[in-house]
Amino acid sequence: MPLRTRGEVPVASRRRLVLACLTALLTGLVLGLAGPASAVEAPQFTGTPGPLTNQTSATWTWTSATGEGVVTECVLATPSGAGAAVPCASGDVFTLNGGQGVYTLTVTVTRSTIGTDGAAVVETASTPSDPTELDTVAPAIAVPSQPMSPSTERLPTWGLSTESGATGSCSLSGPSGALVAGPCTDGYTADLTGRAEGSWTLTVTAVDPAGNTGQVVAEPYVLDVAPAAPTVTAAASPGNNPAPSWTFTVPAGATAECFLTQPDGSRTSTVTPCGSPWMPTLSGGDGSYTASVVLVDGGGPSTAGTASHLLDTQASGQPVVDGPEGRTAQSATSWTFPVPEADAALCRLDAVGSPGTVGAEQLCTSPHVRDLADGSWQLSVVLRDAAGNRSLPGVSPVVTVDTTAPAEPVITSAPISRTTAAPDAVSRGTGPTPRSPSAP
Repeated sequence: MPLRTRGEVPVASRRRLVLACLTALLTGLVLGLAGPASAVEAPQFTGTPGPLTNQTSATWTWTSATGEGVVTECVLATPSGAGAAVPCASGDVFTLNGGQGVYTLTVTVTRSTIGTDGAAVVETASTPSDPTELDTVAPAIAVPSQPMSPSTERLPTWGLSTESGATGSCSLSGPSGALVAGPCTDGYTADLTGRAEGSWTLTVTAVDPAGNTGQVVAEPYVLDVAPAAPTVTAAASPGNNPAPSWTFTVPAGATAECFLTQPDGSRTSTVTPCGSPWMPTLSGGDGSYTASVVLVDGGGPSTAGTASHLLDTQASGQPVVDGPEGRTAQSATSWTFPVPEADAALCRLDAVGSPGTVGAEQLCTSPHVRDLADGSWQLSVVLRDAAGNRSLPGVSPVVTVDTTAPAEPVITSAPISRTTAAPDAVSRGTGPTPRSPSAP
């Protein structure tokens, strides 16, 4: 083996050293030409839940650097504090479970590379989102003032208030359906013109900017206006009943009061509670009586409903009945009698004698003609007026109908003749001449 002098480098070692120097030189030239590595870009948000939401799940979207060595992490800051950094991607859904308040999502992009000196290089960029407020609480609604109830007011007003920014709407429901009023944030006046009486209920709904809905139902409002004038019906008129009836209808919840105006125009001194039918005693004599009926409920008294009745207790005078008297051979018999206008005549034909027979009463007119059987007859006539009053009966003379001829007479004996001649000779005038009384 040959001996080496001090400082002499073996050939193989010299070759390795040269190769390392060339490699380093080339690496430096390459890195120098490429320049230093660029910084990682910050994420850019393209979609957020908005400034206000009532949803407890939210989505954010963004654009950011991608590729080898790039890691994306998110931190959700909540009203109760910030959460831990978690790997995330654009479009992920986050649960907003930190209570009411503001949420902010911060997206951080980290890129790891090898520096020129061979050391690891870590670059980060972060972007916070615009804040989003979570509000899941329904807006409060207050009804500080309500109309007096029950009331006759057909334009009742409610005072309303709700949280700032909320929009209110009202609806009113009652006996004749629902009324939709629309916006009513500060108050509401209902128009119940022409609407039915009864209980009406106001419902107020409010929606806040986050979309939460609140609702409140106000105390019922009872519309109770004065009743309409009743329709009163009197008994048939004229009439002779001193206590006729008046009828009318009393609505539920109402009472009736009645008074009477007499024929002389005076009114009964008191207004009395009454029901239907009402049958007061007519004590002012014949004439027209007017009943007035007023309905009263919580809305006050109605105007009076009225109806009149004519009292007539005076009958017509006793009629005079003319007709044949005595015996007649005619069976067709006629009677006459006066009948005042508006009166009706009632005729009754009675058989007179023993036994007598009372006939049935029937309507009739003058002259009244009947075909009578043999016998004695008498006609009775009563006048009845429109009120039902009956006159004293007028009676005709008694007529006796005898249509039977007497029987043919029978000769039971003849006078005795003083002649000697034969009866036949005497009767024919052919016998001897009678002697003179002076003859011997």
